[in-house]
Amino acid sequence: MRALFLIFCFLITSCDQRNTAIVGNKDISMDANINKQLDFTCKKEFIPGPQAEADVLFRYARWLQVNNQLKQDKEVDTEVGRLYRICSRERN
Repeated sequence: MRALFLIFCFLITSCDQRNTAIVGNKDISMDANINKQLDFTCKKEFIPGPQAEADVLFRYARWLQVNNQLKQDKEVDTEVGRLYRICSRERN
């Protein structure tokens, strides 16, 4: 009898015809300037963008690496490694 009563209560509460949430129907208005209020800029750490020469070398090394996936040539792998090392030195 108790189980039948619990099932009946569950069915009644789950068959609500309103489109509001069961938890609450508070109207929350979003502020249009919320992104401006939540902007954050770190003043202690500055990360500079990549230098032009290092970026060109990195893109070329990446292109070589991607295009060498099928052949898997060892000479190209050593060249890619060399270019990555040069890029990392120029970025610092």
